[in-house]
Amino acid sequence: MGFNVVNAVVFGKDPQTIFHEASLTPSRQFVDFPDDDPVCGARLPSGAYGLYLNDPVLSDRILHTLSLGGSVFRLEVSETVMHSSLTALVDGQETWSVWHEGGFKGTDHIETTGGLPDCYQSIFAKQNSLIGTDDQVDFIFDVAVNLFVALGGFRYDEDLPVDDPQPWEVLHFHPPKQGWFSRIFGSR
Repeated sequence: MGFNVVNAVVFGKDPQTIFHEASLTPSRQFVDFPDDDPVCGARLPSGAYGLYLNDPVLSDRILHTLSLGGSVFRLEVSETVMHSSLTALVDGQETWSVWHEGGFKGTDHIETTGGLPDCYQSIFAKQNSLIGTDDQVDFIFDVAVNLFVALGGFRYDEDLPVDDPQPWEVLHFHPPKQGWFSRIFGSR
């Protein structure tokens, strides 16, 4: 089965602002790893705030909002189909992205847009050099994952590198209430 998650790192905003803008409420319940909870958050060693989503409740629109006045890195991973993608949002605009579809386009597939960070090339070169060493491993899948970690994120399938044994706080998502106009005519 494997992991099917979305992770995000928010730079330039404090947790209370993130909670408000993303319609999240902290539970004061902490876990060692966000296995089963739909949304968890933690302060990261990079100083940013990390979100771990087992349930994709935060829309792209919310993540764009979180990037206003800051920046967001959004990592999506589906081990089921060997999909990984990383998108950078700065002040509400997508600035670059990395996308891999191993299950559908092949283990050497990679697409990029925008001006990638300097560390991308060395991460790609390292993963690309491993192709052919093990036919059972999709090495390019880890390009987006390793880039996310290098930019101040965390690895979706590992514990956070912190001293706290339970660094992840369970967060509850409360969708914003729609006004009468949106309920009647739908939101666009």
